[in-house]
Amino acid sequence: SARRGVGEEGQQQQQQLRVPTTPRKCQTPGSRLRSRLPSIGDDSECGQEDMGDQPGVNSVVKVFCTHSEPNYSAPWGSKPQISSTSTAFAFAVVGSAEERPSRQLLLTNAHSVKHAAVIQVKTRGSSAKVVCRPLCVASECDLAILEPVFEGGDARAKEFWDTLEPLKLARKLPKLGDDVTVVGYPVGGDNTSVSQGVVSRIDLQEYTAHGSAGAPRLLAIQIDAAINPGNSGGPAVDNNGRCIGVAFQALRGEGTENISYIIPTEIVKHFLEDFQKHGKYTGFGDAGFVAQPLESAYIRKALGMPANLTGVRIRRIDATAPAAEILKVGDVVTSVGDKADPLVPVEPRYGPEYLIVAGLVFLPLTEPFLLCEYGDNFESEAPIRLCSLWSHGQRKSADDEVVILHQVLASELTVGYHDIKCLQLAKLNGVQVKNLRQLADEVARIELEAGDESMMTFELVNGDVVVIPVKQAMQANEEIMKRNKIAKRMNLRE
Repeated sequence: SARRGVGEEGQQQQQQLRVPTTPRKCQTPGSRLRSRLPSIGDDSECGQEDMGDQPGVNSVVKVFCTHSEPNYSAPWGSKPQISSTSTAFAFAVVGSAEERPSRQLLLTNAHSVKHAAVIQVKTRGSSAKVVCRPLCVASECDLAILEPVFEGGDARAKEFWDTLEPLKLARKLPKLGDDVTVVGYPVGGDNTSVSQGVVSRIDLQEYTAHGSAGAPRLLAIQIDAAINPGNSGGPAVDNNGRCIGVAFQALRGEGTENISYIIPTEIVKHFLEDFQKHGKYTGFGDAGFVAQPLESAYIRKALGMPANLTGVRIRRIDATAPAAEILKVGDVVTSVGDKADPLVPVEPRYGPEYLIVAGLVFLPLTEPFLLCEYGDNFESEAPIRLCSLWSHGQRKSADDEVVILHQVLASELTVGYHDIKCLQLAKLNGVQVKNLRQLADEVARIELEAGDESMMTFELVNGDVVVIPVKQAMQANEEIMKRNKIAKRMNLRE
């Protein structure tokens, strides 16, 4: 399972709860919502007759997911499928007469259903599984909405939902020391499990298993209730039976015990409101700049600040953020602002993209590609320039992305270029390359206008040049794809 080091010398590790649940190749991978929006469900039955009295027991379902993860190193294919189990729980989205009608849905973690090929759920005490489709998956806040698909029509749907009690979301954050009960289907058995503890801390945490530079730091609640793989997506409820959060990750390592985290209802409400308003997830806001703390009294004095004034000094601004229209490097800021995407996406909005030109494989630089190509420790394994772009790269315009020549497939046209790997593309025939779509359009234009002696000259940032004859490249594309069992020459987002 993916994990990241935290704490002293990286000995402690924080991981999303997606550890194998069987010996097979299995892995368990700011605004308030209007009070009328969600009312979230209670658990089903476990096998013990008195379990139904426990808060949340009559709301949860067990999730079975088969994952088909894209292969970012060979983007025309996928990795071998893996299976996982996790937890989800029932809630109801209530719409007004002018909006969409009330309907019941399931809430779980995004990592539990990420890259899902098939999702099934079953209620407590039932052996029948129901297929679900993901309505919205938001890796940034690790939440997902599932909608069951019933083959038996309304009667089967009624039977399914009659066994579940929608939970209600708590209207405010819990207090330190408040009791909490976590309900779910962790490893170690098939029945519902209940663990109890207290709220230990409320703080900001990174919401991705891999601690990337672009990972968001969102509000999280630390609890000491035991949470294990399989608990992912299960509700954490208070003594009144209200959901105060969703189980999603835990701290593992020497000297740690029962340090678990839940996604608070403030984050859940924002996610649900976003989905109801836009029909999809659009994200959380971001300041759009990087700042230097002004803890030193000397730097505050040098900046001409009064002794009692606090703030941060702007040291870098995202050119695509609204902040760029107001702030300048060197400004001192005491309030925060808006949203912008990183140059190298942490979680691309689309599947793997690529373009093949006579055996030259071009693709955009993304964090999933770095993880796939170089592993969890890609910060130390990947080329320094790629890591620098990943951690510090900034867009100059909204459509900027880093395009790399990932690999060179063998052919007569690519003799002498086979050692080139994972280098950033700068220009094609003197034209600056801004993104993969623009590169594909430029290649198509060159092919359309090509004469017998026309060439494509690809300039790489390290100074290397790759020259390919256009007519021969057009003729060789089909044979190269057939030899490498590639179905499509390109895969680009719409």
